Amino acid sequence: MNDITNRFINVYNLLLDTKKVNSASAFAKKIGVSSSLMTEILKGRSNVGLSLIQNTVLEYGVNLNYIILGIGSLFDENMYISKEPSLSNENIDCNECKLKNQIIESKNQTIEALQAANDAQKRQIELLENIVNENNRRVQTGGQKRKTS
Repeated sequence: MNDITNRFINVYNLLLDTKKVNSASAFAKKIGVSSSLMTEILKGRSNVGLSLIQNTVLEYGVNLNYIILGIGSLFDENMYISKEPSLSNENIDCNECKLKNQIIESKNQTIEALQAANDAQKRQIELLENIVNENNRRVQTGGQKRKTS
């Protein structure tokens, strides 16, 4: 499952949590896809296609930059054209903040893990350099003894 599909699923879950959609099948119908394909996407077995992204952006006012690139706010207030009542800004902001905080926390954990792995590799390099230096000293010392014998 790619990042775009993950963000699409996040959008769906937020719409579900805020009661903007009632079910996966209702959401699928609204964006023009079969409920079976929607199930496959939600289970991570299929990636979301461009037409689904386009329909979601147009129907629910989702920020295209958020879905495609992961930048910007989840919803674009200027794009919202659905006939249904819009979500309250408080719910959007609160849920969007939760989602962003989860993403930030996940990325921070990834950074910490990478830094720890990097530190471990640095220690391993230092150890190997010490071994090489010690071997070089032994070779040089051994070479000098042979010359004097």
